[in-house]
Amino acid sequence: MNMQYKRRLPRFIAFCGPDGVGKTTQLLLLQYYLETYEKVHTKICWIRTPHLLAWILFKLWNALGYRAPPIKGNKLSKAVWIILDSANVVLKIFFSTYIFLLLGYIVLAERYVVDTIVTNIAYFTKDWNTLKSRAYLFLLRLIPDNSLIIYLDANERIIFNRRVRRRAKVDMHLVNCSIRRRVRILQGIREQRILYKLLINILRQAYQRRISVYHIDTSYLEKFEVFRIIISLIGGYRRDET
Repeated sequence: MNMQYKRRLPRFIAFCGPDGVGKTTQLLLLQYYLETYEKVHTKICWIRTPHLLAWILFKLWNALGYRAPPIKGNKLSKAVWIILDSANVVLKIFFSTYIFLLLGYIVLAERYVVDTIVTNIAYFTKDWNTLKSRAYLFLLRLIPDNSLIIYLDANERIIFNRRVRRRAKVDMHLVNCSIRRRVRILQGIREQRILYKLLINILRQAYQRRISVYHIDTSYLEKFEVFRIIISLIGGYRRDET
């Protein structure tokens, strides 16, 4: 493949969305497609939260009996947590993304900074007012130029059922859970979906000149139907760059 054609592919492709929408499946299909048919080298990265020092603090809190950092009512503690975790994520972005972009790889992310922000708000700070904090807006600016961001979505009940069916270790608490717990989990998924949509809109409005952003609802689509849509998006991206 000549370099001119290679440059027309997105240099960075990230899948974001709640667990259960098909991110891992689509990423692996895309990696196989790009390496087999487009003849390009790819590298996979995964960024969520917390990381490094924030992760150590999180584990210490777990050891003290807290399921999440005890920072809900303290603005200073929230700010410290956001800055600490964001700083650690910046380091991970550099080593897992930008180095490989400089080496000529197409980087594929199963999770990236959008997921980091959603996870922090949904599970840690519980404060939607931090959505447009300077630290989070800075993280969004770290999405590389010439990127394709694909938000995979699904109805929360479908997401819940997919998590139960896959019976991964992290999902076993969903099997045979009580009705009350199921309602809480569905509400949590609904809140995550709203957060994802808000962040996707921010990306579209503020970074549309250098980042292409798409939303695919996977609720009633088979995995290869979703994959065909993704390939068509890449094809459209390539034509746009011609």
